[in-house]
Amino acid sequence: MLSSEDSGTRERAAATITNLGAIPEYQSVLAAEGAIPPLVKLLEEGTHRGREEAAVALSNLAILRQNQPVIAEALGVVESWEKIVDEESPCF
Repeated sequence: MLSSEDSGTRERAAATITNLGAIPEYQSVLAAEGAIPPLVKLLEEGTHRGREEAAVALSNLAILRQNQPVIAEALGVVESWEKIVDEESPCF
């Protein structure tokens, strides 16, 4: 449903993941089933409501420590950080 062409369907799917992601038992299951990459895509390309739902869903999934590096990588944080460090900034 997160990959649907219909923005309303994607928003509702993200809202469902937001609710399920608040339950600790589901946080690893949702990540293992591949929810993170489409949530990031919705965060980047969705409607305002879709971006809000995706942000909250990702926040809920990030409560589980093992999901944090997966989310960071999907968001491009790892690549961005490596680029900054590779530029040999005097800050590092």
